Amino acid sequence: MRYVTLAAGLAIVIMVVGVTWVDEGEVITITTVDDNGHTSLTGLWIVEIGDDSYLRAASPNARWLARIREHPEIELERNGIVRRFRATPVDDSAVEIAVAWAMRQKYGLIDAILVRLIDHSEAVPIRVEPIEAKPDSEDGLASAVGGSQ
Repeated sequence: MRYVTLAAGLAIVIMVVGVTWVDEGEVITITTVDDNGHTSLTGLWIVEIGDDSYLRAASPNARWLARIREHPEIELERNGIVRRFRATPVDDSAVEIAVAWAMRQKYGLIDAILVRLIDHSEAVPIRVEPIEAKPDSEDGLASAVGGSQ
């Protein structure tokens, strides 16, 4: 039993070290707003399927996903460029499968490891679509963060 515990511990250490040393690929940053107007930054992976871009929440209970459900207009920073998007959770098993496959293709080993470490059985794909800029007075997120950035 002692050797089994030691082997399991060693396997965990190897996975953690591997995850730390493996390039995680492209990470974008989204800014979401809660009901009190407080903003939060979250680093996420993004994939393209056809003309659509998707994020993925490992759990339907993710706090950043709850904020998106309440306030779907987000800011998304990619390659140093910040743009406004509408984020829409998608309840479609075909999209869930396509996003999972695209994540595996783009992020490879690190995705394979994370899917095994974190339960993704209830993962939620989120479609992000660019929205037209509005004047600051009409833009909820821009107003919440003190104007356009």
